[in-house]
Amino acid sequence: MKKLHAMAIALAAASALPAWASSGSQASIGPIAVTVYDLNLTDGITSSVTFSPNNKAEDTAVVANTFQPKLNLQDRYVSLGDHPWDTLSESAHTPLAWATASLTGATSATPIGAQLSIAGGAQTPAPSANYLFDYALYESFSTVYDTSFTLSANSKVTFSALVSIAGYADNRANIFRDGDSAFALATLDLTGIGINGTGIQRSYSGLSETTYGSYAGNRTSFSFERLVNVSFENQTDHDLAGSITVLSWIQGRSYAIAAAPVPEPETYALFLSGLGLVGWAARRRKKSL
Repeated sequence: MKKLHAMAIALAAASALPAWASSGSQASIGPIAVTVYDLNLTDGITSSVTFSPNNKAEDTAVVANTFQPKLNLQDRYVSLGDHPWDTLSESAHTPLAWATASLTGATSATPIGAQLSIAGGAQTPAPSANYLFDYALYESFSTVYDTSFTLSANSKVTFSALVSIAGYADNRANIFRDGDSAFALATLDLTGIGINGTGIQRSYSGLSETTYGSYAGNRTSFSFERLVNVSFENQTDHDLAGSITVLSWIQGRSYAIAAAPVPEPETYALFLSGLGLVGWAARRRKKSL
């Protein structure tokens, strides 16, 4: 639990003075462990899992993105690995928002020991005669998509990792109900050929949460930590193929509004997502054609 407490403290430290509205979130998944089980000790086959060295470089990515639409300020950085599970890191900053993303710890182009970590925050000052309206957005993600592997006959492989997520939102009283928000997600997603050699098997596990600032100006928050795992099983007498995707993703926003809110900020929130995870996924699919 020490790791989770440290995360909550770090998020709290990132918030601004009480006169400001603010939000922040953080997510991490890892280190990833891989365990292989022998389902038939008498078949003479040594159980093993082998990872493909030929995954496309664009399947490994970290993105850090910040945006202040009112002033048309954006800072966005993307790193793509040359090989699966490459060490990568990025950070982005505008005056009212920040975001970081990293992928570290993997060895020999496998997920073993890998950790994906992301954090971000946004803050806006109290409205004044010269500063009636502004808002700030942040988003970051770190992912390795569809790492292919081959599992030997009569075997089972389990991927496991510690997932920690935390977030807070701090609206000022009577500014904008549900205006500040924070979201965090971290998942393992495994797919492949069915356990008997036909069909498809899938295993999915993770944590996600969203919080919104209260109208009364009180802080809302979340903080969770859990060991997650996914498994792939082969009950045939030959190898089977599967793939593992690891994703951590956060998003948040903060508003300073002296008058009634307008729908424009929601449009920019969607725009931010498009520049981040959705845009990257579309680019990856296009390159794979």
